[in-house]
Amino acid sequence: MDYNRKYATLTDEELKKLQNSSFNYNYENDDTYGALKKEYLREADRTSQDTLGNYAAMTGGSPSTAAVSASSQAGNYYKSQLADQIPELRQAAYDMYLNDLSNTRNNISLYNGLDAQEYQMAQNDEAMRYQKEQDAYTTAQNEALLDYNKKQTERTDSYNRSLDLIDDGIMPESDLLNTAGITTREAQSLIAKKYGKPLTSKELLSIQNKVKGAIAIGDYVKAGEILQQYSPRLTKLIISGFAPSKELKKAYDAYFATLS
Repeated sequence: MDYNRKYATLTDEELKKLQNSSFNYNYENDDTYGALKKEYLREADRTSQDTLGNYAAMTGGSPSTAAVSASSQAGNYYKSQLADQIPELRQAAYDMYLNDLSNTRNNISLYNGLDAQEYQMAQNDEAMRYQKEQDAYTTAQNEALLDYNKKQTERTDSYNRSLDLIDDGIMPESDLLNTAGITTREAQSLIAKKYGKPLTSKELLSIQNKVKGAIAIGDYVKAGEILQQYSPRLTKLIISGFAPSKELKKAYDAYFATLS
């Protein structure tokens, strides 16, 4: 069967992704974390400056230890808020990793399914091709058998017809003998053993015309003498070419008279 996996390369690529996949997370390499870091540090710095400004206004412009401490605490609040985002970012990255794995598995299943469909189609085409070959072979066998049976029937029919003619002392036509599988020499030998020289179809017609001619002039004795030269079976065959009539009965009577 002629079949190539069309999706084999794509399937192999997805399998390699699956085999080489592993989850590693470093928030420093996370673009989302980088954007949040800038935002939170900006807010921490702004808050720290605002706190120092507020304390300076209350103390006449001189920074105090309390002001510095408050400013630092305000900045640290936003930094701690940034740190609190890391677990969520890690979970989001892990969910994305799992989603990618699921997509990879789905792709593998999809490509395997498409390959299975292609294989089934190839199998169906192969089965159809094989069935066509079997049908053609069976048809050829049946036609050959029909032809053989036809020839055998023709041979049998020709053989029986040839034997009937030979048995009557008449030489069958060459085409009939060829179909029957009997040689001319074999047919002549069979007739000669029983009757002597065999009659051809033309000779049979000539004899019938002589008998008819004798009957036509009322010479039934002559007709009987002609018939007497041949065997009873051949005589019957000669007479079979005549229409039933009183003249034919007279010829028969003349024939039997010559036998007595």
